[in-house]
Amino acid sequence: MDFEALTCNGCGGYLPETTDPENEARYLTEPPHRCHRCTSIAAKQENYQKAKHPNAYVAWPTFLKEA
Repeated sequence: MDFEALTCNGCGGYLPETTDPENEARYLTEPPHRCHRCTSIAAKQENYQKAKHPNAYVAWPTFLKEA
């Protein structure tokens, strides 16, 4: 509980560090990394939202195609 109370729920950073006025404008962010597996799953899930019970548990078997 203590750890969660000191963690930003937006970025996961340690709040005493991330809210310190001395650290304003000191953070650098690199370009994001995209998980292509998650992208594939999200595309299928988007199509599934039109199903009769879209909130039912559904497993998304996902595999890497051979090159």
